[in-house]
Amino acid sequence: MKIEIQEIENKWNLYTLTNNNHMSVRFLDYGGIITEINVPDKNQHIENVVLGFKRYTDYENNNNFLGAIVGPVAGRIQGASFTLEDSIYSLDANEGAHHIHSGSGGFHQVIWETSPFQTADTVMEPDDRLHNLLSPYPESRNPQAPIPQELHRHHQSI
Repeated sequence: MKIEIQEIENKWNLYTLTNNNHMSVRFLDYGGIITEINVPDKNQHIENVVLGFKRYTDYENNNNFLGAIVGPVAGRIQGASFTLEDSIYSLDANEGAHHIHSGSGGFHQVIWETSPFQTADTVMEPDDRLHNLLSPYPESRNPQAPIPQELHRHHQSI
Protein backbone atom coordinates (compact mmCIF):
# COMPACT_ATOMS: atom_id res chain seq x y z
CA MET A 1 0.00 0.00 0.00
CA LYS A 2 1.10 3.53 -0.55
CA ILE A 3 -0.22 7.03 -0.12
CA GLU A 4 0.55 10.02 -2.31
CA ILE A 5 -0.32 13.65 -1.57
CA GLN A 6 -0.66 16.31 -4.23
CA GLU A 7 -1.45 20.00 -3.69
CA ILE A 8 -4.50 21.16 -5.66
CA GLU A 9 -5.21 24.78 -6.59
CA ASN A 10 -2.79 25.98 -3.88
CA LYS A 11 -5.45 25.34 -1.24
CA TRP A 12 -6.31 21.65 -0.93
CA ASN A 13 -4.55 18.30 -0.79
CA LEU A 14 -5.49 15.34 -2.97
CA TYR A 15 -4.71 11.99 -1.34
CA THR A 16 -4.27 8.82 -3.36
CA LEU A 17 -4.31 5.47 -1.55
CA THR A 18 -3.18 2.56 -3.75
CA ASN A 19 -3.02 -1.12 -2.90
CA ASN A 20 -0.90 -3.88 -4.46
CA ASN A 21 -3.80 -4.90 -6.73
CA HIS A 22 -3.73 -1.44 -8.37
CA MET A 23 -7.00 -0.40 -6.80
CA SER A 24 -6.87 3.25 -5.73
CA VAL A 25 -9.02 5.79 -3.94
CA ARG A 26 -8.50 9.54 -4.38
CA PHE A 27 -10.01 12.10 -2.05
CA LEU A 28 -9.65 15.76 -1.16
CA ASP A 29 -9.05 17.12 2.30
CA TYR A 30 -11.77 19.63 1.33
CA GLY A 31 -15.01 17.99 2.44
CA GLY A 32 -13.38 14.55 2.51
CA ILE A 33 -14.64 14.35 -1.06
CA ILE A 34 -13.95 11.05 -2.84
CA THR A 35 -13.05 12.04 -6.39
CA GLU A 36 -12.11 8.61 -7.76
CA ILE A 37 -12.25 4.93 -6.93
CA ASN A 38 -10.23 3.09 -9.56
CA VAL A 39 -10.74 -0.64 -9.78
CA PRO A 40 -9.71 -3.30 -12.29
CA ASP A 41 -12.46 -4.87 -14.38
CA LYS A 42 -12.51 -8.56 -15.33
CA ASN A 43 -9.88 -7.84 -18.02
CA GLN A 44 -7.70 -5.94 -15.54
CA HIS A 45 -8.43 -2.56 -17.16
CA ILE A 46 -8.53 0.13 -14.48
CA GLU A 47 -11.77 2.16 -14.41
CA ASN A 48 -12.97 5.02 -12.21
CA VAL A 49 -16.40 4.14 -10.78
CA VAL A 50 -17.17 7.47 -9.04
CA LEU A 51 -19.47 10.14 -10.38
CA GLY A 52 -17.78 13.48 -9.98
CA PHE A 53 -16.47 16.66 -11.55
CA LYS A 54 -13.58 16.96 -14.01
CA ARG A 55 -12.25 20.12 -12.32
CA TYR A 56 -11.51 20.02 -8.61
CA THR A 57 -12.66 23.61 -8.14
CA ASP A 58 -16.19 22.57 -9.14
CA TYR A 59 -16.49 20.84 -5.76
CA GLU A 60 -16.75 24.26 -4.09
CA ASN A 61 -20.29 24.54 -5.48
CA ASN A 62 -21.17 20.87 -5.05
CA ASN A 63 -24.96 21.23 -4.67
CA ASN A 64 -25.45 17.49 -5.15
CA PHE A 65 -22.81 16.57 -2.53
CA LEU A 66 -20.99 14.32 -5.02
CA GLY A 67 -18.46 12.17 -3.13
CA ALA A 68 -18.60 14.38 -0.03
CA ILE A 69 -18.86 13.63 3.65
CA VAL A 70 -22.23 14.95 4.74
CA GLY A 71 -23.03 15.78 8.29
CA PRO A 72 -23.29 16.01 11.09
CA VAL A 73 -26.89 15.84 9.84
CA ALA A 74 -27.32 13.69 6.76
CA GLY A 75 -30.80 14.23 5.45
CA ARG A 76 -33.51 16.86 5.16
CA ILE A 77 -35.02 18.91 7.97
CA GLN A 78 -38.41 20.18 6.88
CA GLY A 79 -38.91 23.90 7.26
CA ALA A 80 -35.24 24.37 8.25
CA SER A 81 -36.07 24.28 11.96
CA PHE A 82 -36.73 21.88 14.80
CA THR A 83 -37.73 21.94 18.46
CA LEU A 84 -35.62 20.41 21.20
CA GLU A 85 -36.53 20.69 24.89
CA ASP A 86 -38.98 23.55 24.24
CA SER A 87 -36.44 25.56 22.23
CA ILE A 88 -36.84 26.21 18.52
CA TYR A 89 -33.67 26.04 16.45
CA SER A 90 -33.62 27.70 13.03
CA LEU A 91 -31.18 26.39 10.44
CA ASP A 92 -30.17 27.78 7.08
CA ALA A 93 -32.58 26.88 4.31
CA ASN A 94 -30.39 25.50 1.55
CA GLU A 95 -32.96 23.43 -0.37
CA GLY A 96 -35.93 25.70 -0.94
CA ALA A 97 -37.51 26.19 2.49
CA HIS A 98 -35.72 23.16 3.92
CA HIS A 99 -32.33 22.29 5.41
CA ILE A 100 -30.32 19.46 3.85
CA HIS A 101 -27.05 17.78 4.87
CA SER A 102 -26.12 20.38 7.53
CA GLY A 103 -26.37 23.37 5.21
CA SER A 104 -23.63 25.75 4.23
CA GLY A 105 -21.43 24.90 7.20
CA GLY A 106 -21.55 21.12 6.85
CA PHE A 107 -18.64 18.70 6.79
CA HIS A 108 -18.71 18.82 2.97
CA GLN A 109 -17.26 22.35 3.05
CA VAL A 110 -14.51 22.11 5.64
CA ILE A 111 -10.86 21.24 5.26
CA TRP A 112 -9.91 18.11 7.17
CA GLU A 113 -6.44 18.08 8.72
CA THR A 114 -4.71 14.71 8.59
CA SER A 115 -1.37 13.12 9.36
CA PRO A 116 -1.09 10.15 7.02
CA PHE A 117 0.81 7.09 8.18
CA GLN A 118 1.58 3.97 6.23
CA THR A 119 3.07 0.52 6.69
CA ALA A 120 3.61 -2.24 4.14
CA ASP A 121 -0.05 -3.33 4.30
CA THR A 122 -1.94 -0.43 5.91
CA VAL A 123 -2.62 3.24 5.32
CA MET A 124 -4.10 4.95 8.35
CA GLU A 125 -4.22 7.84 10.78
CA PRO A 126 -1.94 7.49 13.84
CA ASP A 127 -4.03 6.06 16.67
CA ASP A 128 -6.91 5.74 14.17
CA ARG A 129 -8.03 9.24 15.17
CA LEU A 130 -8.96 12.21 13.05
CA HIS A 131 -6.61 14.93 14.24
CA ASN A 132 -8.53 18.10 13.79
CA LEU A 133 -11.44 19.74 12.07
CA LEU A 134 -10.07 23.09 10.93
CA SER A 135 -13.48 24.70 10.59
CA PRO A 136 -15.56 23.77 13.64
CA TYR A 137 -19.29 23.54 13.21
CA PRO A 138 -20.82 26.53 15.09
CA GLU A 139 -22.35 27.94 11.90
CA SER A 140 -25.18 25.42 12.04
CA ARG A 141 -26.47 26.60 15.41
CA ASN A 142 -27.39 22.95 15.81
CA PRO A 143 -26.94 21.80 19.43
CA GLN A 144 -26.77 18.16 18.32
CA ALA A 145 -23.80 18.69 15.98
CA PRO A 146 -21.10 16.19 17.01
CA ILE A 147 -17.48 16.56 16.01
CA PRO A 148 -16.25 13.32 14.39
CA GLN A 149 -13.44 11.55 16.17
CA GLU A 150 -12.88 8.24 14.38
CA LEU A 151 -11.21 7.50 11.08
CA HIS A 152 -11.17 3.93 9.84
CA ARG A 153 -8.10 2.05 8.67
CA HIS A 154 -7.74 1.38 4.96
CA HIS A 155 -6.31 -2.13 4.63
CA GLN A 156 -4.70 -3.95 1.75
CA SER A 157 -7.82 -6.10 1.43
CA ILE A 158 -9.82 -3.29 -0.19
